[in-house]
Amino acid sequence: LRTLPEGYSKLDTNRLTLVHFAVQSLDILGFWDDEELVKKYNIKTERIVQWVLSMQIAPFDDEDDRAGFRGGSFLSADDANEQV
Repeated sequence: LRTLPEGYSKLDTNRLTLVHFAVQSLDILGFWDDEELVKKYNIKTERIVQWVLSMQIAPFDDEDDRAGFRGGSFLSADDANEQV
């Protein structure tokens, strides 16, 4: 999740979308149900969840309707939560 291969670096703004489709594709194939496969490929599911949640931008208050997810880590959390 930290570094995209050079050929995909232009897709950094869509990193969250890429992760979504990769995770969903592995789910369709039954990968996540096979603990031996997850362990064999050293997949840290909790790190994936933490990274996805770190892309979330929370509203500043109850009246703020600006919230959602950033496309990737190109925008730091501090920048994302800076009030405009």
